[in-house]
Amino acid sequence: MEPCNYVIIGAGQAGCRAAIALRDADPDGRIILIGAEPHLPYERPALSKGVLTGAVSPQSIIIKKKEQLDKFAIETHLGHSVEQINLGKRKVVLDDGRSFRFDKLMLATGSRVRRLTVSGVELPHIYSLRTVDDCMALSKRLAECRHLVVVGAGFIGLEVAASARQRFGCEVTVVESGAGILQRGAPDELRTSIYTLHRSKGIKFLFGDVVSAFEGNGIIERVVLTSGKILHTDCVVIGIGVIPETDLAARAGLEVKDGIVVDDFGETSQPGIFAAGEVTNHLNCFLKTKVRIESWQIAQNQSVVAANNMCGLGSSYNEIPWFWTDHFDNNFQLIGDTGPTLKRVTRLYGEVLQSTTFYIDKGIIVGALCINSGKDIRLVREAIRRGINITQEQLADPTIKLKLHLTPHSVQA
Repeated sequence: MEPCNYVIIGAGQAGCRAAIALRDADPDGRIILIGAEPHLPYERPALSKGVLTGAVSPQSIIIKKKEQLDKFAIETHLGHSVEQINLGKRKVVLDDGRSFRFDKLMLATGSRVRRLTVSGVELPHIYSLRTVDDCMALSKRLAECRHLVVVGAGFIGLEVAASARQRFGCEVTVVESGAGILQRGAPDELRTSIYTLHRSKGIKFLFGDVVSAFEGNGIIERVVLTSGKILHTDCVVIGIGVIPETDLAARAGLEVKDGIVVDDFGETSQPGIFAAGEVTNHLNCFLKTKVRIESWQIAQNQSVVAANNMCGLGSSYNEIPWFWTDHFDNNFQLIGDTGPTLKRVTRLYGEVLQSTTFYIDKGIIVGALCINSGKDIRLVREAIRRGINITQEQLADPTIKLKLHLTPHSVQA
């Protein structure tokens, strides 16, 4: 029997994890990993959380070094994009004309930054943060500038704002078109905590305003808002979200709807074609709805499930959603369902900014927000899976050890 040919499009975290999982499952198959960036696979969340702050080096976020990939017999073709997927001939065509035949294909194409379409957006020193090259260029500029304007108060924009203020001492103004920060489904407790923290560090916010133009004599000097306000600045970072990279999949005839649609096994609408990571739109069995999640977790773990299924192992992806963000040396973690209609019980620890808020539905813990209390995450994950026999008064009491109360029962009223 001929060895199987596996091709993975996208050499980020999801693609690299899938390649390693494929090798574990199939020692003899040919594995080809293709990535548009020239760099070895690296963990993207660390760019705004660690590399920009100087806490970690760009080298430390590399997932596997070249010699390690070679040891796994994973062929890498970096700095090249795939121009076409030919399903009939079962091959992919690269931008340099080369082609590779596949038996099984995975798309781990991730996302691209959403662009602003206003005049002056091409002026020097206006940045987005998506790649390690973006991060290094931005870091160099922040070391030289005094005033930074961040457009967008989502997670990336706020992490950049915190890093610029903390490491470089920049005067930072965040411009947000909405009524507050983190408008895409973050719980009120998280929004309030992060906003209060940023304000205490001197970061300014302008809500309900929109950029109408960027101006400057050869470089960015002014940000003009629709309200008529003009912000003088040395640097701008645009963080208004990302768009899933689905163009290649759509041209190949795969089902696309806010991402590449996959089943529980990571397989697309075309048999033998899989997708993994934040580009996928998949059914989350915990949330009971189709979602596209932009997180480290899905790149790390869904990719392994999809790779195993490329080898016929038959596993399904069914994780409780988990996410974290860092600001001014403070860690915030979300797990499970933290919707606005859920009952809340908060456990306050001794520190000024340290707590765990539990979200409860019909007596069952379904989610949590951990602020500088990451030790609770493993316990909460288990509690969500099984339920815990503990009163809400006990949940709120930090002197009571939660792990002693893990039983498959509801939270008592």
